[in-house]
Amino acid sequence: MKNYLSLSIWGFGPGRPHDNAYIAKKLLLNEDGLYLSFEDGEECRVFRPEGVVLSDQGIRIENAEKIVWKFYCYGEPQREAALTTITWQRIDRQQVRLSARGWFQQDQILSVRGEIALSAFGEISGLLKASGFNKDQK
Repeated sequence: MKNYLSLSIWGFGPGRPHDNAYIAKKLLLNEDGLYLSFEDGEECRVFRPEGVVLSDQGIRIENAEKIVWKFYCYGEPQREAALTTITWQRIDRQQVRLSARGWFQQDQILSVRGEIALSAFGEISGLLKASGFNKDQK
């Protein structure tokens, strides 16, 4: 499968690793942050990322101010009612506030001590090339 990523955000991800493979369509990285769009209108935005590493095998972001992940709940029809937005807002080096809206509602503070902000692994060499990034760019 080409240009796919399996996501983990501060150690939390939908399903087990590799269960949540999303087909990446677009990657932007600028002074405002990182933006990933996926098949079917799903997207991930990372605000004020630090320690960004892009490689053919994925994306690693050590820290961020905020991450917003919009996705359709697994197993549900891809319709507006199943679209969920989860926001992770950094409180300090050890905690984030998770707020989920959409298919399910959730608001809690999580311990993320020792976890990196975003780990997205898979195969994105074609996406990097199409987006104008060099291999293993930092």
